[in-house]
Amino acid sequence: MAFPSSPINGQTATVDGITYTYASATNSWKRQQTNAIKSTTSSTPPSSPTVGDTWYDTTNDIIYRYTYDGSSNYWIDTSSATVSSNASSGGTSSSIGITSISIANSAYTILDDTAVSNTGGYIQLAGSNFTNTCSVIVGSNNVTSTTFVNTSILRAQVGAATPGTYHVYVADSSTGSSAIKPNGLTYSSFPVWTTAATISPNGVSNVAFQLSLTANADSSITYSNTSALPANTTLLANGYFYGTISAPSSTIYNFDVKATDAELQDTSRTFSYTVAPSFPYSALFVSSSSQQLTIDNDSRLYFPDNDWTFEWFMRPASTAFSVMYQKRQLSQPGGDQYIQVYANYPSAGDISWAMGTGGSVTASGNKIPLNTWRHIAVVRSSGTLAMYVNGVRESTTSISGLQNGGTGPLRIGNGPDPTNYYYSGYISNVRYNNTTAVYTGATLTVPTSQLTAIAGTVLLTCQDATLIDNSTSGFTINNVNGVTTTSSVTPF
Repeated sequence: MAFPSSPINGQTATVDGITYTYASATNSWKRQQTNAIKSTTSSTPPSSPTVGDTWYDTTNDIIYRYTYDGSSNYWIDTSSATVSSNASSGGTSSSIGITSISIANSAYTILDDTAVSNTGGYIQLAGSNFTNTCSVIVGSNNVTSTTFVNTSILRAQVGAATPGTYHVYVADSSTGSSAIKPNGLTYSSFPVWTTAATISPNGVSNVAFQLSLTANADSSITYSNTSALPANTTLLANGYFYGTISAPSSTIYNFDVKATDAELQDTSRTFSYTVAPSFPYSALFVSSSSQQLTIDNDSRLYFPDNDWTFEWFMRPASTAFSVMYQKRQLSQPGGDQYIQVYANYPSAGDISWAMGTGGSVTASGNKIPLNTWRHIAVVRSSGTLAMYVNGVRESTTSISGLQNGGTGPLRIGNGPDPTNYYYSGYISNVRYNNTTAVYTGATLTVPTSQLTAIAGTVLLTCQDATLIDNSTSGFTINNVNGVTTTSSVTPF
């Protein structure tokens, strides 16, 4: 049966079992889509097909289209059928083909992504012989919408799907032509950040930090900053963020980081990181409560036959004789082994450093007055032992050999061997460097901020809200009878 001559707009005609409607605006007959064209992927032909349906035979890797030749219906191999009936003109047209599929945004700007979001998105198909009656099918589902741009470009909005890879079909309802792009479209979820936008805990000025910024995705993720990072910080591709930030006052640093998965899908997040100046703490020792800190014996706490520096801040609350530091073991071959620091010895206001095998220095004349902060440093430099009090070298003596203090623990705030002499007052920023004479000469500049773990530091404590060792040694500080800390009485 041929199409009627001189049709009017909207007139219908049935040709070879297919109904068409005449459109005067385009002077063409368009096939009525009473049923959506279906595309099936299987090893056997689908049941109850309709004309125009496509079937990808997974066993033989062949695409078939269901057709009607005027007397019977059957599946035709589209790879051998390069010409199909053109109902609008009675002529012929070439079969459609898919060259490539690109991921796009809602404005159909092409992206570098190689997958579409599992929640849906937009794609652009490049190919040949597309018409305005083409529809796009992904897997077994029709897309949300298909837009004909020209004979070489189709655009489609695709719906949600489970992450995976799907065949993509294009079917022309007018000509019955169809094409397939096997494994043409991958669905993948975008990276989802698991690190909160506000980084916690806050950073401390001039204290090194290290953080991991993380996101989840279906594939591996790389991280990159899309805005400037805080000065003196670095972000690695694995999300490792580290550095040392100097903040004269509490400062919020904002920066943008992009998480990109293997399909080049990316999710950005603006992070806020607050860095504030450190607030020093002091440890308060009360002699009547028998309080002290102890650190188990360790060779790093010995005083070797080379340069070293032991320093601290103190604010005594009593003029009674006490032992501030002690590492001691009695009755050793060659004599007692000990390192001790005496407060208020030989007289009130004096301070002394004594070693069992030689090397004692004393600062006399009310050098540690009551309720007053003093910086004390005992330094060995080139065989000379010196004691500094508040920046002034008060005493020196010659020294040689290793001073280990035996196998006893290092005690802070007491010297129980042979008798308990508890210290009363505050101690802050105890630092022992066993490789370096930090200070030399007749005077030194007294530190005005918290001490740091410079190279060679093996002990750094009494400077935080908790009594910990901030050196790389990480010694356990044993708190005996409840030594407390405070930030209201500090040397800075």
